[in-house]
Amino acid sequence: MRDEFALGFKLIQAARTEDVQPNAAGQGQIIPWDTYAYVETHHELDEIYEELKGKGAEIVQQPDLQEADWGSWKDFAIKDPDGYVIAFGSGKKL
Repeated sequence: MRDEFALGFKLIQAARTEDVQPNAAGQGQIIPWDTYAYVETHHELDEIYEELKGKGAEIVQQPDLQEADWGSWKDFAIKDPDGYVIAFGSGKKL
């Protein structure tokens, strides 16, 4: 194994400013996401949040826990230096 991690992203710097085009919000979406990553547990999600927050990430959506009849879901989002929003979530159906 090359690295010890459960989730990895590789972000590539845009060559030109005009190439940066974050997504607009979709129907019913308050914060538009450009990409969304899932982890298995809320504990794992909390660890990712604390690490990113500790490294100075711009948090655009605080962790939000939602309960439903099918189970619970938790997510948060950050914004990268180019303005793209990367969301992270966790949850399972009961």
